[in-house]
Order: sequence, then structure tokens, then C-alpha cells
Amino acid sequence: MRDESLQRILQALGPKSQWFGGPSPAGSLRGVDIELATRRSVGLKHCIWELALHTAYWEYAVRRSLEGGPKGAFPRSPSNWPLLPEECNERTWASDRQLVK
Repeated sequence: MRDESLQRILQALGPKSQWFGGPSPAGSLRGVDIELATRRSVGLKHCIWELALHTAYWEYAVRRSLEGGPKGAFPRSPSNWPLLPEECNERTWASDRQLVK
């Protein structure tokens, strides 16, 4: 399948018609406060914030691949599993939530 065809299919889905029937990635973060976002549950490797950044990076990588955007433009590092900011507070959490589409 050509990239243009895939782009048309993805655009036709639109943000309001989730093919899987659940909330969007950004919608799933609604109501998650700083305490919950940084909590590490026993037996789990990543907290919600880290999972959100991981999701945001791969959304960016797929979009860049389809649209031909510049490499290295994702605002957090390292890629794939970006580190949490040095200061984890409501402001930085809100900023990072904006990376998730």
C-alpha cells in the first residue's frame, strides 16, 4: 500500500471515530493528576507518564514516516522511552500530555 493511500485512510478515520471503540490516547490521560502519572505500581516497569511519552514518541515517528517530516524533531529524549523531566510537577505533566495526540 502506498503511503498516500494509507494517509487517506487514516485521515478518513478522523479523531472522533476511533476504530477500536475506546478513548483516544490523549483522552485516556484526561483526569490523570501528577500523583497518579508518576506512581510506579509493584511489578510494573513504567509509570503512566513514561507510557504517555513512549506513546507520543511513536505517534510522532509514524506521522514523520508518513508525512516525511524532519528526523530528530521530537522535543524529548532519548527517543522511544523519553526520560521524565528533572522537575515533575503539574506544569511539566500538562506540557508532556500535549505531546500525546
